[in-house]
Amino acid sequence: MAMKLLSSIFLIVMALGNVEEAEVQFNKAMSAIASDDYQTALTHFESALKLDPNNIRYGNDYRQAVLKIKEYDRAIQFFEQLVTDNPNSANAYLNFGFAFSKALG
Repeated sequence: MAMKLLSSIFLIVMALGNVEEAEVQFNKAMSAIASDDYQTALTHFESALKLDPNNIRYGNDYRQAVLKIKEYDRAIQFFEQLVTDNPNSANAYLNFGFAFSKALG
């Protein structure tokens, strides 16, 4: 019982750390956008989404940056890998679909 509790606590602490680091990466992405450095922004958005793949805000802002610089193939490849790595993340699939549909026209 104690081992299960410790394992659960460890997983919660790890998840919180990922969420905090994801927010750091997201903020770096937003700063890069403010400087019109969209390539750097995409890299930071991707880092944030890898840490928090179900975050709809990160995915939406990433897709908006993709639209701005027309990096459709990059977004499709990124979201394809994200859903492969996170098959239970509904928002990753949603963002993948949005990215794919935009690339088609």
